[in-house]
Amino acid sequence: MKNKAVLNLMISAMIATMALGACIVPVSAATATTTATTTRVLNVNINSIDTKVNQLMDIRGDQSIPNDTKTSEEIAAQQDILNEIIALSNNEISSVKTKLKNLPTFKKDSKEYSLQSNYLAELSSYSEYFAKESVVVSSTATLPQLQTVAANIKTFRDAGYNDEIYNMITFSLLYYDESIISTARNRLSSVLSDLTTLENAQLLSDSSVLDGKVGQATHLIGDASSLHDQVSQAILQPSLSDSTTTTASSTLSDNAPEQRSMLEKSITDIKDAYGFFIEISNNIRSQFAY
Repeated sequence: MKNKAVLNLMISAMIATMALGACIVPVSAATATTTATTTRVLNVNINSIDTKVNQLMDIRGDQSIPNDTKTSEEIAAQQDILNEIIALSNNEISSVKTKLKNLPTFKKDSKEYSLQSNYLAELSSYSEYFAKESVVVSSTATLPQLQTVAANIKTFRDAGYNDEIYNMITFSLLYYDESIISTARNRLSSVLSDLTTLENAQLLSDSSVLDGKVGQATHLIGDASSLHDQVSQAILQPSLSDSTTTTASSTLSDNAPEQRSMLEKSITDIKDAYGFFIEISNNIRSQFAY
């Protein structure tokens, strides 16, 4: 049971990390398709791992299996589980790498470029680590050795991997938030222009209700922008400790969870602003003075 507990802890940690990526709403249809496909693959892998853990427990509890056979079946089952965990980690790395590569093109002397480059380098080192562990799993022939591999992978993830994946996704989210705020501002400008045109043409019977909704949308977009700017400053502002040798993790604030929460609130504000845009559109349709 101890080994199942170790494996389940690893699975739980990965599921928690995967949930972070789901918060990033795709900017384009192509990105949406890629993200949805990645999520499906990750869910399949997680379900497969859980099934294989249960199969291992069944083998372990089956008293009808001769000891020699049981040992070989346990080894094969644990190898399958570890290979699935490594595959899940590789899919996770690939997904985050795609998000980072899809960010805007940064100037090479900028903090953004430094963070993006360091993160991509870290992801490459993570891929190398799991490639080596995959070779170890394939060549390992005893249960204690496999249990050590499982513990080592869990330690590797807990020692920095999980936190850095979190930071990478937060960094990517910053630029998605920037994009949707810009789009919302353009939409607000268009709405204001349309309302002015309709009012000048005397096509609206009552503009006071619309003014209130425009004010609420404007307020939400302003709040979203303020939250974004605060996080951007915290992540990207120059630091006396920054240098060309600084690692990506040390260039981010220690308040990553708070920054993430602020970005998510910013995105929610923009979503709510679009709700008011829809209300404005519906109200205009009902107000036309013929």
